[in-house]
Amino acid sequence: MRKSLLIIFVFAFTLVNSQEVMHINFDDINPTATFESWNNSSTFTLTTNPIPDPVNASLNVGLFTAGNDNGIGIGISNPSSVFPNPFNFTESNLFKIKFLAGEPVTITLKIENQPDWGAHNSETSATYDAAQLGTWQELTFDFTGYSDIFINSIVIKVDGENWEEGNSLYFDDISGPPLYSVPAFEFTPVDGSTDISVGGNMVIETNNKFYDPGAVTINDFSNKVALRIGDENGSDVPFEASIESDSKITITPLTDLNFQTTFWYGIVENSMYHSDGTQNIGVGASFTTKDPVDGDVNIIMFDYESDDTDTPFVSWQATGFAQVSNPAPDEVNNSSYVGQYTHTGISWNDNGAGIESEGTFDYIDFA
Repeated sequence: MRKSLLIIFVFAFTLVNSQEVMHINFDDINPTATFESWNNSSTFTLTTNPIPDPVNASLNVGLFTAGNDNGIGIGISNPSSVFPNPFNFTESNLFKIKFLAGEPVTITLKIENQPDWGAHNSETSATYDAAQLGTWQELTFDFTGYSDIFINSIVIKVDGENWEEGNSLYFDDISGPPLYSVPAFEFTPVDGSTDISVGGNMVIETNNKFYDPGAVTINDFSNKVALRIGDENGSDVPFEASIESDSKITITPLTDLNFQTTFWYGIVENSMYHSDGTQNIGVGASFTTKDPVDGDVNIIMFDYESDDTDTPFVSWQATGFAQVSNPAPDEVNNSSYVGQYTHTGISWNDNGAGIESEGTFDYIDFA
C-alpha cells in the first residue's frame, strides 16, 4: 500500500509541477495582446467569441485572417510587454492553444527570441481535427527535449489544402511554460565538460543583463569575472574579458591553458547585478582540458560523402564548381564523389580563377 501511495504521490507531483501557465486569454490575462505579420500579409483582429462552448466560453478571442504568404504567420507585437522574461523549459515543454476553424488546417507554433530571431528558434505543428469542424479544439505543441533560455516570443502559422488568402480562424487561451522568475545563465564550455581545448575562450551569457553598481557600462572586468585553476578558490589565470549587449561575457586567457587540468570560471560574487537588482551569486562553471595531441593533427574538412557532402565552392567570376562522380577511383582516392573545378579561360593570375568554400567550418584545434 505504501508503494502504491508513493507512486500516486510522485505521479501527482509531476503533473502539478509540469502544468502550463496561461499567458494570453484576451479577457483578464493580457487582454490587449496583439499579433502582426512581419510582411503585412496575414492580419489579426481582437473580436468576440462567435461560438462559446464548454471548451472555450471566453468572451474575447483572436481572429487570424490569411494573407498571400502563409509561410510568415502572425507573431506577438512587442513581445516583452506580454512575456517580460523568457520561457522556462525546465518547468514544462508544452504550449497549448485553442482554435476554432471551418476547414481542416495544420497549425505551426514557432517559438523564438526577440530581437535575435535567427539563432534561437524552433517550431512544431498540430492538426485541427477535421471531424469536429466549427468547434473549439485545444491543440498541444510539444517541444520535449528542447532547451533554450532565450525564447521570449511566439509566432502562429496556418496551412491547409484549401487554406488561402482571406480565410480565417479563431484562437484563444495560449498557455505554455512559466517565465523565468530569476535570470538564467548559459556557459561555454558547459559545466562539467571534459576534453576541452587549451586554446579556447570561455563565455557566460544571461537571458537578463549584467550591470555594474558603479558604472553605466562595464569596462573593467578585473574584479568582475575570474578564471582559476581547480575551483573558484584556486589560483588565478591571467585573461582579458569583453562584454556584448550587456549580457554576454567572453573570457580570453592570455596564454594557452595547461593540458589535463580542471579550471573554474565565473562571476565574482556581488560584483555585478541584474535588472531586477539581484546580485550575481554562485554563477560559474568548471571544465577539464584535453590530453595533449600525440603526432599530426589530421581533420577531414569535407569529402562529399560524409558530414559535409553539400559543401559548395563559389567564384567571384565564372569559374565553375560541381560535385560529380569520381571519374577515376584508385588506391589513392576511391571516393564515390569528388569536387570538379572548371577553368573559364581567363588568366590563372586573375582573382576570378579561384574558388572558395561557401560557409564556415568548425574551429580547428591544433593543440
